[in-house]
Amino acid sequence: MRSYALLISLIFHTYTFAQTADELALKRAITDPAIGARCNRLLKKRADKIEVKQRLNGLIERNKRLKKLAPKEKKSVLYNLSRNLLRLEQELRLSKLKIEDLEEQIIRKGCPGISL
Repeated sequence: MRSYALLISLIFHTYTFAQTADELALKRAITDPAIGARCNRLLKKRADKIEVKQRLNGLIERNKRLKKLAPKEKKSVLYNLSRNLLRLEQELRLSKLKIEDLEEQIIRKGCPGISL
């Protein structure tokens, strides 16, 4: 009977210790400065890419407006505006892909308290 009590006590203490170690590891992972710094860098990169995306959207709208206002006789101006619009749209697609990749990295890295 005493051996059963000793065995149960040993199992209980081992389980409690393992649970405490897991909780400690979890708290350390959440408050680890390296994780926080890495997440902050990723979030800053994402914010920068979003700013670039907004600028590109503004430039695309401006280009479309200029294209409408340009006289039809100015073929070289229309050609340059069309080519510029194509490049801006390609840059916008690339920027969106980079933002999406950064968001996936942020999620994969497990940044605490993320809000995308």
